Amino acid sequence: MYLCSIIIVLITKKQTNMVTFNQKEQKYYSYWEEFIKQWQYKNLSGIQDWSNPDDFPLYNTPDDKELSSLFIPEPWWGNDGTQPLHSVVINFNPGAGGPKQERSEFPHNCSYANDVVGNIEVLPDTRKWHKSNRAMRILNTLKRNNWIKGSFGLENHLSVELIPWHTKNVEKNYMPYLKKNIMAVYEHSICFAANESRRIQNEKLNSVVIVRTSDTKVQSILDELKKKEIASEIVAKGASTNGKGKYMEFRLIPLADIRFVCLWKTSFNDFPPNVDMDEIFGMI
Repeated sequence: MYLCSIIIVLITKKQTNMVTFNQKEQKYYSYWEEFIKQWQYKNLSGIQDWSNPDDFPLYNTPDDKELSSLFIPEPWWGNDGTQPLHSVVINFNPGAGGPKQERSEFPHNCSYANDVVGNIEVLPDTRKWHKSNRAMRILNTLKRNNWIKGSFGLENHLSVELIPWHTKNVEKNYMPYLKKNIMAVYEHSICFAANESRRIQNEKLNSVVIVRTSDTKVQSILDELKKKEIASEIVAKGASTNGKGKYMEFRLIPLADIRFVCLWKTSFNDFPPNVDMDEIFGMI
């Protein structure tokens, strides 16, 4: 499959620099550019390695009225590969898409990195969510504990979704779709997050991927990977003193240098309170 080069224009107050993606080093970002292009042309059966989501089908809403394929996929958000990186998180799924994420809102040949993630006027609610609920929760924890210094933002954090399609919840066909596409999940989402974590610039999280979900949900994914001869091992489990925050560390044998750390609280799609984040980060 042709992997296009992506040209990112970085505009600062002092100067304008042009950074051209190295095709080999940026293969994951390039892969997702091609994925979005195929979605734009409604070529859902031509997306390498992934099943057509309409065959299940995957729904964006619980009332089965909107197909997930009608909304722009969200494979990743935040760091585009050109900025300093301090944290990487894997999310279970992007959640429901809204009117601003419908296909008609995006012109053909738009760049996902440049024109969607990199454009502050596009999908501001998505940007705000990833900044508030993912990036700053981790970056502020690192800063409170002196693992990083200075000012940091969404551009210094990378969120990766296990599957890129918008789904309201995971109660119906999400897991059957994930299981059928487990090797695509591994190769294009999990390995993507792992690869980028190697360039994290703080010692605390270098080569660490935070997985924002519970141990039981992750175990179902590890079981599917095992069927494909991708073995894993649980390294550690623990909880904060008050029990509001929990974690589990595991490793995937083919990615032996990467530490995967599940981090969750007892309810809701969020990280534990700050005091629990500080304690758990001290353990991992």
